[in-house]
Amino acid sequence: MQTVISNKILEYSYIKAKESSRGNVIFLHGWGCNKEIFSPIINELTNYDIYSLDLPGFGNSEKIKDAMNIDDYVTSVDSFINKLNLDNVIIIGHSLGGRICIKLASKNSSYLKKIVLVDSAGIEKEKSNLSKYFEGLKKIPIIKEAAIKVFGSRDYKDNKEMRETLKLVVSEDLTLVLSLIQVPTLIIWGKEDKDTPLADGQLMNNHIKGSKLVVIKDAGHFSFLDKPIEFTNAVKEFII
Repeated sequence: MQTVISNKILEYSYIKAKESSRGNVIFLHGWGCNKEIFSPIINELTNYDIYSLDLPGFGNSEKIKDAMNIDDYVTSVDSFINKLNLDNVIIIGHSLGGRICIKLASKNSSYLKKIVLVDSAGIEKEKSNLSKYFEGLKKIPIIKEAAIKVFGSRDYKDNKEMRETLKLVVSEDLTLVLSLIQVPTLIIWGKEDKDTPLADGQLMNNHIKGSKLVVIKDAGHFSFLDKPIEFTNAVKEFII
């Protein structure tokens, strides 16, 4: 059973492992999304306690008052993990969530067990047109309304704090910190991803020692929605 928990900073959903838990899995969504984006797949990981977060400024979490950079998001997630005293943590980050995951994993916190980067951002400056990106989001049934709800009824361009946050987030190239990651890393990529091209995933694979790259055919930037069975099989094989 999914439990939605709210506090001043982060809202998150929690699903307790059906039997003895093997650890804690934390899902971090991408830009313009929220925790609901992972709904089709989180129920497949029955042997883990599952936490799916609304990052600050997104979903039903606290709206930000000042622009945030990647380090601010990393601090937010790190504080969440420490506040709940979690260990044996596996973070699965998509796009922006992957960017946060990379920076957090580069610090090699003792609680971190493994990471999964899904069509992750973080290499140079994102080249995608954000307006087109939002149009793409709204075509995905599960987040057709959520993509608009992120900023209420207003477009991100009318939200100064989030507009500045986007600039700060995409301006940081994380290439140099990839080699600092020491935890086991799985990289999952949609072969047809146009927002973060496969070349980015291959570069991450080359820089993160011991990492594994899984390319999903006929899948785009939302590979976990395009091919949920292939995605969950790859994740389950990795985290067991």
